[in-house]
Amino acid sequence: MKKLIILLAIVCSLEGLGQVNTFHFSDWSGMSQWNYNPALQSKEKVFVYVPVISGLHVSTGHTGFAYEDGIQNKTVNFSSLIDGLDQKNHLLNEINTTLFALGVKLGKVQLRTGVSTHLESRLSYTKDLFELAWKGNGHPDVINRRLSMDGTGFNSTLYTSFFLGGSVSLLEDKLNLGINGKFFNGLATVYTENSTFGLRTSADDYTVTVDGTFDVRTSGLNSLEDTMEYSQFLPFSADGNRGFGVDLGFTYSPTEKFTVEASATNLGSINWEQDTEGYKLNEQEIAYSGFDLDQFLSAPDSTESAIEQFADSITDLFTPEENSDNFSTKMNRNIFLAGTINFSKKSKATVFFNSKNSFGETFNSLGGVYSKNFGRTLQLRSGLQLFNMKDMLIPVGLIVNVGPVQLGLHTDNVMSVIQREKAKYVSGMFSIGLRFGKDERVKITD
Repeated sequence: MKKLIILLAIVCSLEGLGQVNTFHFSDWSGMSQWNYNPALQSKEKVFVYVPVISGLHVSTGHTGFAYEDGIQNKTVNFSSLIDGLDQKNHLLNEINTTLFALGVKLGKVQLRTGVSTHLESRLSYTKDLFELAWKGNGHPDVINRRLSMDGTGFNSTLYTSFFLGGSVSLLEDKLNLGINGKFFNGLATVYTENSTFGLRTSADDYTVTVDGTFDVRTSGLNSLEDTMEYSQFLPFSADGNRGFGVDLGFTYSPTEKFTVEASATNLGSINWEQDTEGYKLNEQEIAYSGFDLDQFLSAPDSTESAIEQFADSITDLFTPEENSDNFSTKMNRNIFLAGTINFSKKSKATVFFNSKNSFGETFNSLGGVYSKNFGRTLQLRSGLQLFNMKDMLIPVGLIVNVGPVQLGLHTDNVMSVIQREKAKYVSGMFSIGLRFGKDERVKITD
């Protein structure tokens, strides 16, 4: 469990798997072809993302309260903090690094390959957990109802993704079809397959009833205490855990002014076989009725013994079974639906819907992005995003082309820079790539 706590502390300390990365809606960026829609094709004949400096995306999101909800006049206001919570809340973290990528355009065919590393996590907790901690189990607001901690748990995975794919343009460039095959090398994971926990205090006699069950699987955590070897990041490493996946996508332009597109990325799973540990607690329930005051005053030793026996029974009941079974986890898939209107060769607007999975939880988002090109040198982008169908974000970004070098900067919530106290979501991204040879077939959004 010590290793699990170490990983939890590392991930939760990240200053940002949250909001939709709208940077990848840009058809100027080669990264869009494996992060958004494999049907997209480059504006150039060759693009290269080189190791170390190619690209980094960091994001942190909290679906519950913002800083200003709980901290007022430098004092924690628990009542306000609890009011800002949903019944179930999530802290989402994501770090993606493109280590290398290469794309080649051959007429109507786009080919690509590359490798990237990913750290994704989700920490979930309930509003009732905060209420119990702040008010206690005897408070009038919580007594005589089950305080639910169901779904409370931690999930995280560290893996390397290797991809090889391509796309083809058909019907006089009106239809693009694309696919990426992916090989996943899993390095470490914590997976909470099941978690329920509840506490109920009777209003009649203050009997406390506790119930709970959980199933947590881990792999590769021992390597967190040691230096990870370079070989672990290589394909088919004996020290890794193997998995396979696929990206699918299409774009269709019935006219030069309008395009519809859809994609599904990271459809696949990882089989965890190295350094596996499991902790499983079958469904348990125990009730405690307290002790009789007269008995305590007359025979305190016997009452103290009864209390100790109750504590021991809780410990025995809530001790999990340990195992080293292999297991499998699904990847965090992404589904996109989008429509784009090209106002001119220099400006366009995209409206999108996204359904994003994070370790079994689904987060749906709506949004729109407007982009403006200034020649072939500069592209500016901004828009609105309704993440999780309730939190408004303002993405802004730019792409600059200087000779063969392309620089990208982006955030999906500029308010996190302007008003940090009100921000629930933070993200930042940069990318540096090389581009060679313009594709003369490109007609739109030059």
